[in-house]
Amino acid sequence: MFPGTAGLPKGLTEQSLNDFGPRFGFAYQLDPKTVLRGGYGVSYIPTFGPGGTAAGAGFAVNTLMVTSIDGGLTPYNTLANPFPDGLDQPTGNRLGAMTGVGGAVTGQLRDVRRGYSQQWNLTVQREPWANWLFEAAWVGNHGARLTMSGRPLNILDNRYLSWGTQLLQQISNPFYGIITTGSLATRTITVRQLLLPHPQFTSVSGGSAYLGNSIYHAFTLKVEKRFSQGFSLLAAYAASKLIDDLQATGRPGAVSGTAVQDWQNLRAERSRSYQDLPQRLVITALWEIPYQPANRALRAIAGGWQLNGISTIHSGRSIALSATISNGGNRPNAVPGVRSKPSDQSLNHWFNIAAFAQPPAFTYGNVSRTLPDIHGPRFYNLDASLFKTFPISEQVKLQFRAEAFNLTNTPSFEVPDGRLASATFGMVTATMTPARTREIQLVLRLTF
Repeated sequence: MFPGTAGLPKGLTEQSLNDFGPRFGFAYQLDPKTVLRGGYGVSYIPTFGPGGTAAGAGFAVNTLMVTSIDGGLTPYNTLANPFPDGLDQPTGNRLGAMTGVGGAVTGQLRDVRRGYSQQWNLTVQREPWANWLFEAAWVGNHGARLTMSGRPLNILDNRYLSWGTQLLQQISNPFYGIITTGSLATRTITVRQLLLPHPQFTSVSGGSAYLGNSIYHAFTLKVEKRFSQGFSLLAAYAASKLIDDLQATGRPGAVSGTAVQDWQNLRAERSRSYQDLPQRLVITALWEIPYQPANRALRAIAGGWQLNGISTIHSGRSIALSATISNGGNRPNAVPGVRSKPSDQSLNHWFNIAAFAQPPAFTYGNVSRTLPDIHGPRFYNLDASLFKTFPISEQVKLQFRAEAFNLTNTPSFEVPDGRLASATFGMVTATMTPARTREIQLVLRLTF
């Protein structure tokens, strides 16, 4: 159906008139050094406009320019008259449901509703000593109706999977002579094609689908020493868990894609998120080195230096597995009684490959979208800098800086190969991109 026809409104999707987004917060002083804070809010997620192919069915057509008919020896159509036979005209909405028959079509489902996010926090702050602050918080977020791309509408009902290889048998094509181009114009067609909800199309996509959900809980702890006595410190720690049922882009050395396994059973997609980091610690510090020799010349060179550092440590990312299947998205089966986490974990044996098996043909694997008990290698990084400013005059200053990135030259590894059929299944074969090798740079800066 096209917008503006058959009594439909002109918009591509139905209007939403109940996007109510309340927000509130509070703060209460328990004693002169302790404060309790909290808040809750609902935010609506901007929708992706269903433009492009989702809105252009029947209204987009390309006219090809024939540059040569003899292999490029002589020009045929020229820039002076590139389309001598005229331009191909789009069909618009006059074909109705026959638009795109025999090929792939994309539209936009009308009944989509905007996604939203509920966020809340409860925080206790205490200042036990001057210039020191301790903060503990519970932070949560619940996302609903989140965007999931690539939703197919022309998929085989799961009850037919038990037919097995019968689905691939060729039978007489009822569309022969009606559909004149493409793979559906042949004399025979597969049983599977005729069992699809819309057998007259090779594929049907519903545009943007807002079916995803997420839930996030975290305990956070922050220790801050404000700058005093030549020293400051900020340490932030989070222990969290993020669960969702959303797709994500594959990473080098990991699964090349993370397609939905079964759009008819999205509950099977619920697992730890690809973005889940169970623990994360970041420490930043600044120290003005208190070395001030009595000798004026020595003090000008050796005194007044400042040392800075930032260190980041966090758990490895979630691991996704994939099994061999013709159209992608399937996962392995878990082998009963076999533990997936090995006792001798190493880069070449990150998880027990014997714990997973190829599912039988025409079935879905039962392994969760990401492994619940194993994450990839943890991440560690330390950046540091040492600098001093030399005053030359009242308005002219020379600053020297020595900066080191990844000072310890610690490699950061990707998650292990999760492809069941790969020779490196279960092995960590790549570092994160971009690669973080140790870099040291010396800088002189003159300001005036």
